[in-house]
Amino acid sequence: MTRRDNSRFYRHLLAGSCLAVMTALAQPAFAQEAQAQGESDNPLGDIVVTARYVQENIQDTPIAITAQTEAQLEAANVTNIGTLGSVIPNLQTIPGDSQSAGTPRISIRGVQQGASSSLAVPPAVAIYTDDVYHSTTAGSELDFTDVVRVEVNRGPQSTLSGNASIGGSIKLFTQDPKGDGSGFINLGYGSRNHMEA
Repeated sequence: MTRRDNSRFYRHLLAGSCLAVMTALAQPAFAQEAQAQGESDNPLGDIVVTARYVQENIQDTPIAITAQTEAQLEAANVTNIGTLGSVIPNLQTIPGDSQSAGTPRISIRGVQQGASSSLAVPPAVAIYTDDVYHSTTAGSELDFTDVVRVEVNRGPQSTLSGNASIGGSIKLFTQDPKGDGSGFINLGYGSRNHMEA
């Protein structure tokens, strides 16, 4: 290399270094502006869950958890546990039939509950309604009647949900009674005189 090539190399090196320093100094300002904008307009608000039996923000909970509200479930036409897999990531559900005693096949992260409706076989995925444990898989295809939210905790939850939750747990929370006589009724009519209430 000649002396002229060396000086050109050093000029380019100096210009590149100056550009890198200016870019690095400008980055924190952009991050602070973005953080200030994010705090001012949070469209989701706080999502409160009770996975660890205390009310806390879902962002502060150190568990792989997904929460769905009643409105989100209605919008996706999720009406029972057998169809819950359509809105929860890593959850696969197959509705039960009359031969399986209403036992849906539930799989979280590859751990499958199984098709056995035996009372002696504990489920691999724990199901709770208002923190009351369903100890058997038989009849666990529960309809979502007056459900406020659903929380699905993925992964082993034996510390929080007992030893029968090696795949995870599904927690249903229903509306508390108000005591003022209010309520709702849902009626349906379909083809071939199919009625439901």
